[in-house]
Amino acid sequence: MSILAFNQAMANAITTLCQQLHPTVSVPERQYPYRLQQVLNACGTTDLNDWLATQSLYPKFFWSSRDQHIQVAALGSAVEYRDQQASKHVQQCLAKQQSLRYYWLSGFDSNASGHTDFPQQLLFAPQIELSQEQKTLTLSVVLNASSDIAEVIHQLQQLQPLTQPAPVTSELVVSERHDYPDFNHWQRAINAAKHSFNQGHLQKVVLARQSTFACQQPIDFWSLFKRWQQAAINSYQIGYQLSATTGFISFTPERLFLREALRLTTEAVAGTLPRSHNIDKARQQAQALFSDSKTRHEHDLVVVEIGAKLAGLGINIGQDCGTGLLQLAGLQHLQHIIQGQLPHPDMDAQLLRTLHPTAAVGGLPAENARRFILQHEPQARGLYAGCCGYLSREGSELAVTIRCARVDADRLTLYAGAGIVPQSDPMLEWQELEQKIALPLSLLTKSDQPPRHSPAKSTTVRTQGTHANRPSRLH
Repeated sequence: MSILAFNQAMANAITTLCQQLHPTVSVPERQYPYRLQQVLNACGTTDLNDWLATQSLYPKFFWSSRDQHIQVAALGSAVEYRDQQASKHVQQCLAKQQSLRYYWLSGFDSNASGHTDFPQQLLFAPQIELSQEQKTLTLSVVLNASSDIAEVIHQLQQLQPLTQPAPVTSELVVSERHDYPDFNHWQRAINAAKHSFNQGHLQKVVLARQSTFACQQPIDFWSLFKRWQQAAINSYQIGYQLSATTGFISFTPERLFLREALRLTTEAVAGTLPRSHNIDKARQQAQALFSDSKTRHEHDLVVVEIGAKLAGLGINIGQDCGTGLLQLAGLQHLQHIIQGQLPHPDMDAQLLRTLHPTAAVGGLPAENARRFILQHEPQARGLYAGCCGYLSREGSELAVTIRCARVDADRLTLYAGAGIVPQSDPMLEWQELEQKIALPLSLLTKSDQPPRHSPAKSTTVRTQGTHANRPSRLH
């Protein structure tokens, strides 16, 4: 779809919505929240994050399913519940309006304080939403009972047209890096975990690290998002920009669950090895992933845990799909698809509470692992290892927020975790953390190195495989 055609369709949709908004003032019996929508067209695709980048209303939210079947760009918030209120209102909100989608964003631990600017749980319906499903673009506006109609009309009229995106070539130049924990602390935490394994308190625990980089210039949030997007494959795409200087990005491969009416699909993703750009080498690495006893043990723990949780909810699990590979740019994971039939559709709140966090980001037993993490991780996880997606009456889909970053003005923080089991070696697990942040690391340049241009989209994925098989340039 051309930029000119997109902007003309948007202008027509905005005009129509503004005309439809006026009568709502005199209809007090209307059920709120109320959604007005206008279809732009039935053909053509657009990178909605490009449109989102030009807008001035915050917060800005972008979400794309792993197969890019659904893409959403949202602005503002018409309905919002935070922290403990968020989880309490899930089923209540979904019961109100059949067609309305709510969006969910939460951290690893709903009880953790985390960062005060990012809530640990957020349930919201955006003020303005532009969605794309199977090439159909729809512009929507949501009103609550106290909405200022004149202000909503003003916000619609202030939406900026899509412009030709500038070439994404600039890199972030960084002057320093700090890891939390550092390797010595990491080694001590793994030794403590092994002691807990020996005592029978833990079977597995996932330990995380955050790497913070000081940049020499303010970070352009959507430019960074776009460059990361060009290299990511088989990933959900998540961008939540709270303000002009603060935001969260995740290009995550892992699904928490997909619900289509009564049909449920979830998965276990655990175990990691590099994936070479060389086909023969990648095949050897895949075989090593399947045959490694430590990796299979870690993965099997996650599969068993998810099955037990679903059985506890009375969900009938279908035929075992077996374990396969989830292949990414530079990495590959063991993936086990689990499908089941729900006894009734109103189970999203239960699924959220029960499935999150999985053993792939927490550990086993879950509560013991949570306490161990709080005791031995020196940093707050924030939104890392949380979940994000949409919830609706017809269906819901959420992803686990790994492979993620936090942006704070001129500081970039990358997050990664590794599953620790009795056979774990601290240095190998530390190297796995580097492999997991290799892709965003490739977008950074040290201040004492000359900038280099990003590779073209057709060659980026092959390049990332090389980065993942050698130590990072940034230490």
